[in-house]
Amino acid sequence: MDDLRAAKRPLGLPEIRGGEYLVACLAEEDGLGWCGFDSMGGMAPHTWAEIDAYSRVAGFDLDPWEARQLRAMSAAYVAGQIEGRKKTGVAPTFTGGEVERKRELARGIRAQLRLARAQG
Repeated sequence: MDDLRAAKRPLGLPEIRGGEYLVACLAEEDGLGWCGFDSMGGMAPHTWAEIDAYSRVAGFDLDPWEARQLRAMSAAYVAGQIEGRKKTGVAPTFTGGEVERKRELARGIRAQLRLARAQG
């Protein structure tokens, strides 16, 4: 991702509206990061303790649905990375020409955010 940004190439990620601040919690330089690491150095979704500690130290008062969403996003990231390493797998990135697929994914993400807020 950093290489694509440095080359000023599009990342091919779906547009997300309404949850940008949650993405920022994971993606920003001083944020939580997309995942944690297990004792063997392998990627692992963030634990509830990590999310809680980050929330307190960063001064965020996360609602329960927001914490669940951060955990789900981290788990999805790890799962995507694992899938992308398989010989027949596809990493969770997009290539050009898949505009409708990006839109569909963005709609799904927005729907999940709305559902999570309603349940929160």
